[in-house]
Amino acid sequence: MTMKRNLAYIVIAVLVFSGCQLFKPYPQEDMFIAAASLKRLAATVESSVRYKDIPAELKDYALLEKATENNPQLLKGFENFSLRAIAVNKHSIVLVCDAKGQQALIEDTGCTGEVDVLHWQGETPKPCDFTIDVNVVCGK
Repeated sequence: MTMKRNLAYIVIAVLVFSGCQLFKPYPQEDMFIAAASLKRLAATVESSVRYKDIPAELKDYALLEKATENNPQLLKGFENFSLRAIAVNKHSIVLVCDAKGQQALIEDTGCTGEVDVLHWQGETPKPCDFTIDVNVVCGK
């Protein structure tokens, strides 16, 4: 009886100390690689929205395609994810979500030096919705 109880305690301890990473659908290493790729993609979208004549109504994949038309390789590596993008006041936000487009994973404006929000590290899943206020993060 005590051996079963000890085994149960060990399993619980492993889950607690691992941060329950066993239940997260994307390995940490993959998420950091995606974040690095997103940084480059978001900077390109930001530059395109800010300095090129991008139609204001473009969003999501249409905006991403237009912004990366000179370098479509920037979209590689996101095949297992769902991407969203918007332009606001000559700034942009790119959001990486799970493949089904339900859970936010990473969000970046492209106007800062680092990836802005790593949603996947949060305690509870977030819906695939934009959370960044570009007027606060990027200024006007």
